[in-house]
Amino acid sequence: MISILFPVPPQRGNRRGQSRFENYAKKDYYAICDAVIFPSVKNVHVERAWIEATVEVNQFFDWDNAAALFKWPMDWLVSRGILKDDGWDFVRLREPIKQVKVKSKRRNVEIKLFETEDFE
Repeated sequence: MISILFPVPPQRGNRRGQSRFENYAKKDYYAICDAVIFPSVKNVHVERAWIEATVEVNQFFDWDNAAALFKWPMDWLVSRGILKDDGWDFVRLREPIKQVKVKSKRRNVEIKLFETEDFE
């Protein structure tokens, strides 16, 4: 099992010029992940995995909004070669996304990877 702690990505909803914002924000987010996370996982390569996902929140989200917080971390894992792909044939949720209420302004997204040969 590999546990990776990401910063929560910026909220992306309801913005004008969203594609421009998203491009810059995603590059900045990836740069933070490269500096903070990549050194500890650069030798990890997972073909298929069950995942468990936990997000720290100030207030509970609808399930779809909680799930959206995992898009950039999962994309980063694929872009850096840690996960082969984030499609259904390669990654599956082991259980529903957990939300943990915290008072801290610094919130995290935790993704646990459980490597597997198949999903039987």
